[in-house]
Amino acid sequence: MITIRNVSKAFGGKTVFENISARFAKNERIAIIGQSGVGKSVFLRCLNGLERPDSGEVRIAGDRLFGSRREHMRAISHTGMVFQQFNLFSHLNVIDNIALALIKTRHTSKAEAFAFSEILLGKVGLPDKRFAYPSELSGGQQQRIGIARALALNPDVLLFDEPTSALDPSMKEEVLSVIADIALQNKLLIIVTHELQFAHDYTDRILFFDENGVYEEGPTKQMLQSPKREKTIKFLSAY
Repeated sequence: MITIRNVSKAFGGKTVFENISARFAKNERIAIIGQSGVGKSVFLRCLNGLERPDSGEVRIAGDRLFGSRREHMRAISHTGMVFQQFNLFSHLNVIDNIALALIKTRHTSKAEAFAFSEILLGKVGLPDKRFAYPSELSGGQQQRIGIARALALNPDVLLFDEPTSALDPSMKEEVLSVIADIALQNKLLIIVTHELQFAHDYTDRILFFDENGVYEEGPTKQMLQSPKREKTIKFLSAY
């Protein structure tokens, strides 16, 4: 589903990661873990075209990101992303936030877009918040709306960038519960997270990031129970 070849990224002359190669299969569930500041979120943004790698290539379902405009648009059409800071449009109510992409990119009629948005609101447990504005919602509710928005285009790939890190502990469980339901669906799920219990329960493989990229990777249970490399062992021992 996603093929990454020799991808590197730097900002201001400082290397974030270099020469990452990986393959993520359809229906696979991937956790990306590691200390803050080692490029996990930047890597995720390189998978949906929000950041352009300095070198290497990313292909989604065979189409290359930053290839021709048509190829790039086909590639990103497969992805949906949930952000750490929610990124909802503050001037739009909930149902408009969810329906907007359907109307603008798929040219879905407003009636159809709103009807489907209502279904998604039910899936994330917020059917009564359709006319609320982001400022009227708790952090956990905003993140669930962000998830509904990511689901609106029915993407094959869902990217989660530390979706619970901006939430109070009391709100984390409600968001993780929604993500857990998605993890059981027929999609490729890639999540940057510090929630290792969630990773243990719902992911197939873990990539541990350190300076300059992927330091160690392997099946989830193996990585959590018997990591092989020194920095991975040290990181996981703190949990």
